[in-house]
Amino acid sequence: IYGEVWPQTDGNYGKHFIPLSEILKKDRDSRIIIVGDAWMAASELYDDYIDENGHYFPSGIDSFKQLRKTFDHVVWINPIREVEHDEWDESGTIAAIKRIFSMHDMTLRGIENAVRELMEE
Repeated sequence: IYGEVWPQTDGNYGKHFIPLSEILKKDRDSRIIIVGDAWMAASELYDDYIDENGHYFPSGIDSFKQLRKTFDHVVWINPIREVEHDEWDESGTIAAIKRIFSMHDMTLRGIENAVRELMEE
């Protein structure tokens, strides 16, 4: 999430994004699920980004903090199992994101726990 979100509903990666500003207008009580491995280069998480057309995008960490500040119910579903986070997390990005969002394994139990958390008042 670098100022925009790819909804993955149309399969056209890179062609159809939703501006984060539009998502942030949703009701504070909305339930947000982020799916991804959270494993990236530190620069992908911490650096602002300017694309080839000169459009500015805030860092991933700033976008994540804005989501956390805006919505009461946000979970992260990670295909990298929690028992493997330390092995994969050379850059520290998984740990940094876990400090912002509750992170759950992409398993039946993990998804069940995430949904249970989202349903809490």
